[in-house]
Amino acid sequence: GDSALQKRLLHLDLQAGKLKAFLDTSMHIDEAIDEDYFVIPDHNTINILDEYRLHRWARTKMEKNTQVGSFSYDHLLLVLNQIVKYPENKKWDIEIGGGWTVTRCGDMLSMDCTDVTIPNLHIPAKVWSVIDVVTPHAARNEVEPSVSLEVLLPAKVLSYSTISVVTAESVSHLRFTPEWRRGRTPSKLKDFLRGQQVPLHLRDFAPVVLLNGNEETKIVAVFAGKQNESRWFINEEFVPVSGDIDREAHIIQLQKHSLQV
Repeated sequence: GDSALQKRLLHLDLQAGKLKAFLDTSMHIDEAIDEDYFVIPDHNTINILDEYRLHRWARTKMEKNTQVGSFSYDHLLLVLNQIVKYPENKKWDIEIGGGWTVTRCGDMLSMDCTDVTIPNLHIPAKVWSVIDVVTPHAARNEVEPSVSLEVLLPAKVLSYSTISVVTAESVSHLRFTPEWRRGRTPSKLKDFLRGQQVPLHLRDFAPVVLLNGNEETKIVAVFAGKQNESRWFINEEFVPVSGDIDREAHIIQLQKHSLQV
């Protein structure tokens, strides 16, 4: 009767409390709690430990950045259902209320809130800017550049062009050919980034040195590669060859800045 049901519910509550206490002390739980992104397990099923890690990550993200909203079990089921039922869909957004949105990009989940001012989780930790464009024999700049890229840029072209650094997201329609593919069909920028094993959730933010002319915009160089192994790749048409160094080469001096995110 009712007493038996109440006793059963009490036992379930006690068991849930013990399970929560066990999970709280698990060495696997805290690994992802303070991260900006939650890594989706690479197996096809989500076990109870994965569920708990995801719930704690989302709850901690909300509590850390704002007092608005709460990540309920219903929210958890909504996100899990999207992951499990549609494993091939690796780019989506789910609004969970309170201005919060859970976003999947590749194998990563992130959370953003539009109702309050919180750090933007998508801002890259490092940004680049152009200090100067000089000839190889020019006097040293007062500001020591982080990187100097030697490129084939005739003075005539520079007279009506500008050099800037943008993110790949804004020039995804442009094409790029690395030096080792000289003479071959240029690749889409996103395909090159994928080939350099840049994580999907970071490809939009890859730094790109851009040449803006009167009638045409071209990619001069791209910063790409695995995490901690990234480097600058120069577009093959801007790579100096023998004899060009003194005649048409220029040095693009870049500065890398650190941002608090």
